[in-house]
Amino acid sequence: MVEPKLKAVDLQAVAYALPDKRKKLRQLIEHYRDIHSAYSDLSTAFEMLHGLRSAEAAANDGVEWAGSAITALTYSAIILYARATKTKGLGRHTFDIRTMLSAP
Repeated sequence: MVEPKLKAVDLQAVAYALPDKRKKLRQLIEHYRDIHSAYSDLSTAFEMLHGLRSAEAAANDGVEWAGSAITALTYSAIILYARATKTKGLGRHTFDIRTMLSAP
């Protein structure tokens, strides 16, 4: 069987090229981009928190760099979490998902 050629589409470029009569579609594409960006931040923060276990085990084994890695992973996870849950920036629109999270 012949594998189909994969193609990529830059949806942001498509959104910017849409005429004004397609404003709603442009907004939906931008909203999707913003939600995906927040999801990526939260996923990366989650992975960093899981990495803390390995860094903590290394610190307990006397690995010199592990203490700094724990601090770096923790701060990075907090920054990504904050950026994902409440952000105002040029890169993505403002939205607040904190009300939808399970922890107070």
